[in-house]
Amino acid sequence: MRSSPLGIVMELEDIRFVWSLVFAVLVWALLRRIRSKHSLPPGPIQWPVVGSLFSVGFRYRHKTFAELANKYGPLMHLRLGASNILVVSSPQLAMEVLKHRDLEWSSRPPSSAGKYIGFDFHSLDFAPNGPHWRHLRKICVTHLFSPARIKMQADIRREEILKMVDKIATDGCSEGSVVDMRKMCDSLVLGMVKRMLFGNKYSNPEHPMAKEMEFFMEDVKEAMVLIGALIVSDLVPGLDWLDLQGYERRIRRVSQRLERVYRLILDDHRKDLEKEHAEEAKDFVHILLSLEGEEKLTEKSLMGLMTDVFLFGIDITATGIEWAMAELIQNQRVLKKLQLAIDGVVDGRLVDESDACRISYLDCIVKEALRLHPPVPLTDPHYNEETVHLGGYDIPEKFVMFVNIWGLAHDPKLWDEPFEFRPERFEECPDSNVSGNDFRFIPFSSGRRKCPASNLAYLKIQHVIAVLVQAFEWSLPQGQQHINMEEGFGVICPMKVPLLAIAKPRLDFLCATPKP
Repeated sequence: MRSSPLGIVMELEDIRFVWSLVFAVLVWALLRRIRSKHSLPPGPIQWPVVGSLFSVGFRYRHKTFAELANKYGPLMHLRLGASNILVVSSPQLAMEVLKHRDLEWSSRPPSSAGKYIGFDFHSLDFAPNGPHWRHLRKICVTHLFSPARIKMQADIRREEILKMVDKIATDGCSEGSVVDMRKMCDSLVLGMVKRMLFGNKYSNPEHPMAKEMEFFMEDVKEAMVLIGALIVSDLVPGLDWLDLQGYERRIRRVSQRLERVYRLILDDHRKDLEKEHAEEAKDFVHILLSLEGEEKLTEKSLMGLMTDVFLFGIDITATGIEWAMAELIQNQRVLKKLQLAIDGVVDGRLVDESDACRISYLDCIVKEALRLHPPVPLTDPHYNEETVHLGGYDIPEKFVMFVNIWGLAHDPKLWDEPFEFRPERFEECPDSNVSGNDFRFIPFSSGRRKCPASNLAYLKIQHVIAVLVQAFEWSLPQGQQHINMEEGFGVICPMKVPLLAIAKPRLDFLCATPKP
């Protein structure tokens, strides 16, 4: 079988990474004496140059970490290059580092992504712990993702969902239409996020910024790839000038392109505020630009927050919807049960966001989809600025710690039949939610570094799933017996193969002939 060009490129990149890392660590070893040994948690063998890289590999690290945890325990130490890594794989330790001792682990390690894509660590996600990060967090909680603000923008989300329903229904009223769920989810969530962040005007193809936004999306996709890459200079600090993999050049180029578009957007919104366009004052950028006094943000902080909302706000939600629909389509019993549950609450109209709290089975389904397929399978890296005590060990400063979200959600000691899609399990534990209190199930992490928009993301996933299931009958394309449920690769784990499905309108009014 002939390898695909993409596969060959990935293999070459992996080989280049290994040799780059070998060279980088040798240089680092010559310039610095190895730190004194500490009593550290157990872990796989650490080779002189690459550390534990051969045990961990390049892809699906969450699955490898789960396998290694079975051998080395719930607190594991690895080394990648010069970087010391801790992996937490038990709910007790997850609670300790994310709740009881989260202040000690609430910083972020230095990284190329944080420097360039995070605009010198001015984004909320990449900023180290300190006054600046706390200020950004307060702005998000108070002004962007408060319950009142989320409710205020409900009409935007509903309008985008109605556009999606209309397109699917128009294509499928006769024989049903083949829907590319990946494209549909990306387009839907992009429309929502663009309007919440930038307002309505960039949706107009005649607007000067409309063309810019098309190219901008390519830069966003490139940025997400680079955020998830293993970069030598991150593992061996101080060697970024060598750019052994070419990533530094790529990440700087993407950062420059993002910054150019952000400045255009900010200038455009400042003109709106000068003209006192009250009707435009609801989008996130106008809100951020309107902050005054101590709340006022620098240019880099504004661009950093736009990066947080735009980059992570689209992929996480769209990926969650696609995985949930894949599970429902191949589990028709669950799909039919959800349709009946929705019909029992909503009659004669499409389900709305406000209906979700009355459909308990919908809540179970979304939780189960996020448990089986957390869009982000590992927490973002946590970092201790000082020596801390954890799990009976004294952990030196500047360790990088991950909690294995995927590993916790698939641990057979914590869940019955953990690899089975069984939403009813959440009927048995109704107290388990996405707020981060049940540390077996933390799809959006927990503690200080929890995703501040988790409630909004969950609400969007719930609403979209409810509408798709209520409005349409779903099946696989002719001749296809099963769905490929393999994971793709990246910091956010999509389906490896985009989901294709047949949608036939289920509600009579979707195909009703419009009146003249």
